[in-house]
Amino acid sequence: MFVRRGVVLGAVAVLVAACGGAPPADAPAESPTTAPPAVVAPSVVEGDLPAADLRGTQIPYQFEELTAVTVPWDGAPQERDGVFVGTQTTGQQVTFTAVTHQGTALWEVSRPQQCGQFTLTTVDDMPLAVLCTTTEDGFVAHGIDATTGDVVWGPTAVPGPLTGLGVVFTVQGTPAPGDVSDTVVLRADTGEVVSWPQSLPDDAHVIGEKDGLILTVHNGTLEAWDSQTGERSWSIPAPHGAQQVGDSPLGQRFVEVVGESTSVVVDTRDGDVVASDVITAGTDPSTGTLVVLDDESTSGVDESGATLWSIPRELPLGSGDTSSQAPPQITAAGGVMVYVREGALIRAHNALTGDVAEAYPPGGNGTILVPVTMSATGAGVLTDYDTYTLVTTLHEP
Repeated sequence: MFVRRGVVLGAVAVLVAACGGAPPADAPAESPTTAPPAVVAPSVVEGDLPAADLRGTQIPYQFEELTAVTVPWDGAPQERDGVFVGTQTTGQQVTFTAVTHQGTALWEVSRPQQCGQFTLTTVDDMPLAVLCTTTEDGFVAHGIDATTGDVVWGPTAVPGPLTGLGVVFTVQGTPAPGDVSDTVVLRADTGEVVSWPQSLPDDAHVIGEKDGLILTVHNGTLEAWDSQTGERSWSIPAPHGAQQVGDSPLGQRFVEVVGESTSVVVDTRDGDVVASDVITAGTDPSTGTLVVLDDESTSGVDESGATLWSIPRELPLGSGDTSSQAPPQITAAGGVMVYVREGALIRAHNALTGDVAEAYPPGGNGTILVPVTMSATGAGVLTDYDTYTLVTTLHEP
């Protein structure tokens, strides 16, 4: 465990004591799934969601025979282990709703708008949602079993809302993770505050956390720290101006580090840079293949970091208007397919071979629905960038 130091972390410890306090010796033990008084626990809302009306739309081939349902989200959800969690903002409130890959609602809970960020991670094979809320004393965080809605831990006092990738909380008003003096990282399994190691300078910059690995930048060096042992896992030169990690889901193996003019994809196990000059990247959860686009090529990388294929970057035939010159974006990957949006053009690559596949029926009419989140189970969330639809793993009757 790290040696505790730093003004902010000391203040957090005091705030935790103020929020809870030691219970009387004869007080009954609190159930680990009982929400603390300051936290509004999720409400169980089990039930199948209503069928979606896809008339007048075009959907990718791989979803054509599956059942689609409407979902109460106004943005792309996150997904872990077949559970999707998304949000909907109404006034000053954000409502979180969890849905299975089969289209069954699990739970929902509302939070203040400034607590609209969340993260999904996995703890001992359990998908865990980490959310925060506000109390009279400030911000607190807690972990929720994403399958049941049970509160697993919390409240843990934090200096502000979630920012960036992972279980990272920064003083409110900071748009991204900041220096260690302004930032707190929690252990996802217990909710405990991670103490910074003595060797980490106060002006080191926290850029994210991924599955227990804390990423920091200082004096041009990118370092990874184990949140449980406090040991430095690896250290490499950082991209110039690196201040954050990308928000594209790259599986549990890879992370994108964003610099001022370039991005790199790093293997979180050893710090190996598997791709440079990255424009966009995504990982197919069904095969583990990382697909990367740079200025010159589109490439596939397997879980060992070896290049499977690489093809010159161009605009193959796809669906949509090719007139826009917007930078390409991998919108989603799954089921051995990787979807790339370049301007109004949507194309698909086979994740294992790089071959360009026909994503949509040719000559189709109607609004094109673009995949934005996909699971290893085969479910996917499609959008016209106004509404969102979950295509489940259930076949149409």
